[in-house]
Amino acid sequence: MKRGKNKRPTQAQIAEQVGTHVSTVNKILNKVQGPTFLQETIDRVWKVAQEVGYGLGRVNKHDLARALRQVLEAHPCTANDKACLGAIKALEKFEGRPYQPRLLAAEAAS
Repeated sequence: MKRGKNKRPTQAQIAEQVGTHVSTVNKILNKVQGPTFLQETIDRVWKVAQEVGYGLGRVNKHDLARALRQVLEAHPCTANDKACLGAIKALEKFEGRPYQPRLLAAEAAS
């Protein structure tokens, strides 16, 4: 399999090997809710992706941001909690906008 300039396999290359459309590969690999695919197609896409090393060891930034938001919304966050403040900074950097957890805002008001 030829690889692109960055030497990582692409979804288009996986689609070519599987014999399906790149949008099908994208939806399967990203576990998009809604579309239904034959289990045989799903299995082939994951098998080829694993064989070529697609995405192994990479963190999906959107999943990470969602997890950070869930943790920040579920647990109290105090102004001197370095781990919490670090998570907020990471989320703000990823999303490119300020993140104000409700508990920090409530703490500042009291």
